[in-house]
Amino acid sequence: VRSLGEIRDERAIEPLLAALGSPDPATGQPLADVLARFGEIVVEPLKKVLSVSRIELQRFWAARILGQLKIPTVAPALLKALADHSPKIRSEAARSLGLIHLHEAVSPLTKLLLEDPDPLVREAASEALGLIANERALGALKEALADLDPMTRRRAMEALERMGERATPFFLEALHSDSREAATQAASALERLGLVTAEVERLTGKDWESAFELLRLIAKCGVVETIARSLGHVQVHVRIHLCRILSEAASPRTLESLSDLAQKDPEWGVRLEALLALTRLANPL
Repeated sequence: VRSLGEIRDERAIEPLLAALGSPDPATGQPLADVLARFGEIVVEPLKKVLSVSRIELQRFWAARILGQLKIPTVAPALLKALADHSPKIRSEAARSLGLIHLHEAVSPLTKLLLEDPDPLVREAASEALGLIANERALGALKEALADLDPMTRRRAMEALERMGERATPFFLEALHSDSREAATQAASALERLGLVTAEVERLTGKDWESAFELLRLIAKCGVVETIARSLGHVQVHVRIHLCRILSEAASPRTLESLSDLAQKDPEWGVRLEALLALTRLANPL
């Protein structure tokens, strides 16, 4: 296989494609890598395999290689493969459409996400929509946060995060989810997007109460890294607010940060709040 890849003679394409159907798991990726090196000349042969081959492994690798090539002309074949009877092929076709960032695929991918009976296909559709990052998918990804399959929910959350600030309202809503996992994922996403840092700064203003409540929700999910780091804030009343927020977030990071603050903060009021927070954590209601 490596030698044929180095020679890169078009006469090798047909036997390489035939070998894609081998049940030996060690051959698939090396064959795919070699075929991808041929570039555009393998597009039509791969599209034919994806369309007519009765061997599932051949269709699977054809869908994967077409995505790796990232050539726009492969889109119609991949879109058609979304209706393949095999969940494995539907999943790989969805991922490949994501890799080529095909915005025209948003509608069929959202349909797949919401209606396909196989959780692996729904997961792949979420992943693809995240790669495309088109705001038309926001509604479907939000619905997917209630999916029974945990991996589909996780991929939907990751896809929403790729949307950046456009997805912030969905993460804020997910903080109130009955699913602890969904709420925690939303809190983590908000932290990565920089919202927690911004809310800590809002504690310095007149609307500090709304920032306090939001940070409290995030801390209760166990997402405390940014809040704990902010305990060195220059304003005393902000440090006090953060102690009260962390009093509801039991974690090693919280305990370590509060203990350090209780011993070293120059303001006695802050040290007292840190001690009270540690007491509440030790004796939860």
